[in-house]
Amino acid sequence: MTEERPSHHPLVPSRREQVIDKLTEFFASDMMTLEDFERRLDRAHSAKSLDELDALTSDLTGQQASTTLVPTESHHRRKNSFVLGFWSGATRSGAWSPARKNLIVAFQGGVELD
Repeated sequence: MTEERPSHHPLVPSRREQVIDKLTEFFASDMMTLEDFERRLDRAHSAKSLDELDALTSDLTGQQASTTLVPTESHHRRKNSFVLGFWSGATRSGAWSPARKNLIVAFQGGVELD
């Protein structure tokens, strides 16, 4: 049983934000092109009814947007790291993984993280 909504039903600002958030998630998950995302975003901002908003995500409901980041080699990751740049500086470059918590101090010098 679906509830029929009149197309002139006023929009609630939070509903527009929900649709824009959903579109953003799908775009961030590479599930739509930039052109499609921009087109739908423009239509979301100009929508005058709930039906117009719902139409923007109706074809995306069967797909699952995943923005969950999966850490790689997390078992080798250090808990803490300390980098000190004192009078000259310090550099971390090349292939390295930052620790979970990093304390970086520069005193009359600099620290460069690459």
